[in-house]
Amino acid sequence: MVESESHRFEEVAEGVWLVSGTGSVFTMSNVMVLVGEFDTLVVDSHVTPAAARALLDSIPVITDKPVRYLVNSHYHFDHAHGAQAFPEGIEIIGHEFTRKN
Repeated sequence: MVESESHRFEEVAEGVWLVSGTGSVFTMSNVMVLVGEFDTLVVDSHVTPAAARALLDSIPVITDKPVRYLVNSHYHFDHAHGAQAFPEGIEIIGHEFTRKN
């Protein structure tokens, strides 16, 4: 397990990380981070832009590879409302129903 001030990272398989909050930032949901050969994919973005920024600031504790993708697993606010904090140029992947809602 690896920790930043705001997040705990547990590697559950090679390059696959379960991420939870430490309590210093209100996250409301867990996240998955996949570290590939060249870049990083994040699944879900927490409940607020502040939580998402804290997540993005914490990812360097596990990798120096850039975040290129964000997957919104579904439209519930606790999983998707942090997406607005992800910088321009990151590809956001999700079902059209998720985007609409």
